[in-house]
Amino acid sequence: MIEFIFILVEPGEPGNIGAAARALHTMGFPDLRFVRPQADVLSEVARAFAHGSVHLLESAPIYESLQAAVVDVDVVCGCTARHRIEKYHYVSVRELPEVLQEKGDRLKKV
Repeated sequence: MIEFIFILVEPGEPGNIGAAARALHTMGFPDLRFVRPQADVLSEVARAFAHGSVHLLESAPIYESLQAAVVDVDVVCGCTARHRIEKYHYVSVRELPEVLQEKGDRLKKV
């Protein structure tokens, strides 16, 4: 079974931080990580938006770099609304399940 890890890089809005934790918990994803958060991940606002999911905020490790946050991850997928440097391989979210399945049993953490 593939383990999905969610990483927020430099999140700046406490409400969004809490809402992300709540959404992950609601969908059954227990692993949340932060890279250089610009807002207090345990603030009152983050906790309020996390409603019922504060434990994810409390247990989420904080990293100084994205490289450190993904050291134990097999495949890293980033989300963007626009294409940036063309050296990256872009895959539609609709195509992602097929791409991950092609990796087979060697894929443990995404």
